[in-house]
Amino acid sequence: IWFGSQDASVSCLSITNPGVSPITVAPLDSSVGSGSPVTDIKLALSAAGLNTATAGAAVALPATVLGGAENAIALYIRLTDSTHSAGVKTDLSLTTNPLGQL
Repeated sequence: IWFGSQDASVSCLSITNPGVSPITVAPLDSSVGSGSPVTDIKLALSAAGLNTATAGAAVALPATVLGGAENAIALYIRLTDSTHSAGVKTDLSLTTNPLGQL
């Protein structure tokens, strides 16, 4: 997936210590104890990085992501199904730290 804005005039940054603290993207389990665990998700900034990524851990992006398609940041996701049960699981998603726009 890609992180960023298609609009070149819109940049994104963390509202906690803006321009200094990194933007973070993390797996989120909305129903802990049922469905899939958050450790079924690995995130990385490259395909090769998935091999050493920590399951369930956040990935840090730059403190500011400039707008425009050319500045979008690629995020790689590896999803495994440790439950090995049939069905649709909707409890896992991705979240960010609080963000603002420039």
